[in-house]
Amino acid sequence: IEELVACLQRSRVDTLWLGAWRPAERLDLIAACEAGGIGVVGPGSSTVRRLADLAHTAATAGVDSRLRRVEVDILADDHGNVWTLGGRDVSVRRSGHALVPEAPCSAVSAELAARIRGEAERLARSVDYRGAGLFTFVHDGAEFSLVDVDCVAAPDHATTEERTGASIIGWRLRVQRGEPLPGIEPIGDGIV
Repeated sequence: IEELVACLQRSRVDTLWLGAWRPAERLDLIAACEAGGIGVVGPGSSTVRRLADLAHTAATAGVDSRLRRVEVDILADDHGNVWTLGGRDVSVRRSGHALVPEAPCSAVSAELAARIRGEAERLARSVDYRGAGLFTFVHDGAEFSLVDVDCVAAPDHATTEERTGASIIGWRLRVQRGEPLPGIEPIGDGIV
């Protein structure tokens, strides 16, 4: 890690995009980049540390495979704005990957969907999240729990972008530059 950061500094890299990763996988690299004056697109090391704790707690809870899965894309900036961009049902899976993401989630009542989005926002605020991310929950139609946190905009975010018109990758870069999200969160429209 030290060699990589030194190489980035010699190359005058001021910001690094890590690509696909989960909380804790790149914690040491993020911290080293921060110490070396290199920005990292996404949440900082202290946030990633808190996210890793959340993800570890969720992973050790065990998941009933009969429960349905819902992913909620989030965007958060340094100005206190957090968008929870709808949700998509990713229950149809194979080898751990969603095969048929459905947005909006037809198997989720409006009340449950609002509670899940509210929890995603609460979690993002509780760890001072910044950038784009994904919170995954399981539910039985009434109760839900967190099962995963992902700090990268997954390919399935295209369903969210199509429904809301928001460019998750574009906003991720704008947030990195310090721009605030607009005060009004885009609303999803249509079925994807």
